[in-house]
Amino acid sequence: MAAPPPQRHRLSSPPVLERLHDDLIAAEILARVPPDDPALLLRAAATCRSLRGLLADRAFLRRHRDLHGGAAPMLGFVFNDNNPDAARFVPTSSFRPRTPDHADLVALDARHGRVLLYRSDELSFPKALVVWNPITDQQRELPFPKVDFIYWNAAVLCAAAARGSCDHLGCCNGGPFLIAFVGSTCEGIAFASTYSSEAAAWSDTINGVEPNIFPQNEKPAALVGNKLYFAPFQSKDRILEFDLDHRQLSSIKPPHGLPSSSVLMPADGGRLGFTGIYGIGPHLILWTRKAGSDGTLAWEPRIGFDLTGRFYSSQLPPAVVGYAYAESLGAILLRTDAGVLAIDFRTGRNRRVSRRILNSRFVIPYMSFYTPVLS
Repeated sequence: MAAPPPQRHRLSSPPVLERLHDDLIAAEILARVPPDDPALLLRAAATCRSLRGLLADRAFLRRHRDLHGGAAPMLGFVFNDNNPDAARFVPTSSFRPRTPDHADLVALDARHGRVLLYRSDELSFPKALVVWNPITDQQRELPFPKVDFIYWNAAVLCAAAARGSCDHLGCCNGGPFLIAFVGSTCEGIAFASTYSSEAAAWSDTINGVEPNIFPQNEKPAALVGNKLYFAPFQSKDRILEFDLDHRQLSSIKPPHGLPSSSVLMPADGGRLGFTGIYGIGPHLILWTRKAGSDGTLAWEPRIGFDLTGRFYSSQLPPAVVGYAYAESLGAILLRTDAGVLAIDFRTGRNRRVSRRILNSRFVIPYMSFYTPVLS
């Protein structure tokens, strides 16, 4: 009788290699989760320790961001409610901050994962600025600069972004920040100062040389490159430009005045943009500044949308209340009687981001990448 053939033993992969293979597959799957639905990542992180470590890895964060175009999603927006007085966070994604409402605070600006607010005293004079991180729920209060002013506005940004050297992967969860404050005297002479969270102090003020500059704080600033632009108090006034690199102030004439329903915004090509509603129709028009043959910058209309018959109501006509912009992708936010709508100015398509009917003149989009295990 023939002897049985020798038994073959299958070589198994080392456990370390198996885990590595599984982690690579999990990383590719999770990287495809839409960035505006962080609840899916939260559920994945709750399943095991290895996934929590994976989601906290900077290589994964970069891969996740790059797969979705590099632009931070809009997780929600903040608006100022006067019934009662409070700055309120309205989610447009599955993200929910621990403290959505901030009584007796007024929202000014939001950028790079932070929201800038301020509080007033009993006589409605500005008392203190507050920087709030909705992801970590941390707040930091700081004083106003010690200088007299009548009109003013302020903006918040990542400290490294002011130097042009940040990828915004980790800075939005507690890194250093910068506050840019602009104001003007009753004579309309503008000044500016910056607050560094690292130095915990305001810089020396710089003064502008042009008269009749009156920045308003009812509309957030637009950051284009390393320059901030602040809307004027009246439509006939000039737009204030603050160059963060060279610490200089200058001004720009707006295109044919500024309608009350309008917003300054970044545009493609690193240019300043401006969007407003014109006419009885009405029409939504996007303007950008373009250099002419002699190198002089001038406003020109780029894109127009006829809003006639689109979500128009005699009770609440559509109004521009904000913009959501990142990496040449953007949308105009409109207040309508159907809620807040976003119009993609590449395609003209609109989608509803909130059913809430607002009485506010503007909203401040909160745009940030959010990985739940990092909060």
